[in-house]
Amino acid sequence: MLYKKALLLAAGDGTFEVISAEEGFSQGGLPMTTVRIKVWDKNGLTGIIYERLTEKNIYRGRALLRAGGLEVPKNEDIEIGEKTYQGKKGSCCISVKEASDGYDACNQIKTYYKSEESTVATSDPDDDVPF
Repeated sequence: MLYKKALLLAAGDGTFEVISAEEGFSQGGLPMTTVRIKVWDKNGLTGIIYERLTEKNIYRGRALLRAGGLEVPKNEDIEIGEKTYQGKKGSCCISVKEASDGYDACNQIKTYYKSEESTVATSDPDDDVPF
C-alpha cells in the first residue's frame, strides 16, 4: 500500500477546532487523552494534529481549553474528560518539526492562545456568507 506524504501547513499563526478526544493509555501505561485537532494555517490550508496528553504535559490541555474559552484554574486539580475538549475553537501557533530518526517532518501546535476572533478560518469563501 502506498501512503501519500502529508502536506505541511505554514508555520505561524493559525486557528483550531477540536474534532474529538479519546481516553486511553500511553505506551508506558499512563492514562492519556488523545485529542484530534483540525488546524487552519494563515493561508487557509487545513490539516489534522494529534495532541497526546498525560499527567506530565496536562498544562498543554489546560492551555487548549483556555484558548477555547473555558476558564481553567492554573494550580488546582480538576477532572478533564474527553468531552471537555469536544468542539473547542481558538487560535494557535503552528510549528514544523523537522524530519529526524526516520520520521517525516510534521506540524505541531507550539502554543495555544485566546483570539479576538470567535470564528475558525476555513479555505471555503462561502462559509462567511450570512444566512
